[in-house]
Amino acid sequence: MDTAPPRAVSLPAACPCSTVRRADLHTPRDLAALTDRESDVLLLLGTGLGNLPIARHLGITERTVKKHVTSILGKLDLRSRLEAGLLANLQHDRLCPPRTPAETCGGTRAADRSQRPEAGSVARTR
Repeated sequence: MDTAPPRAVSLPAACPCSTVRRADLHTPRDLAALTDRESDVLLLLGTGLGNLPIARHLGITERTVKKHVTSILGKLDLRSRLEAGLLANLQHDRLCPPRTPAETCGGTRAADRSQRPEAGSVARTR
């Protein structure tokens, strides 16, 4: 029978990203504070679309989309549109209007991303 004491195990250094502020996007946010249009913009941010394609999709100006994005970030205490897009994906079921079982969601589900316009396919006009 071996009676040697257990050897000390060296633990790896802490992950370098552990010191970076990470948004807790799983925490329920006050999504009810968003207007219907802000919710639409947030869902489209979750698909990875830029401001101009979102504007065209919703039939509003790009400047209005920018104002909605700013409002969304402020109301939900987010730092960037990336955090907003991640939140849209994680909280999709709370954002997307209820649907009947026969309807499919055209929102931010992973399967739906293949149907979004390819980058550069939308002609920019100035």
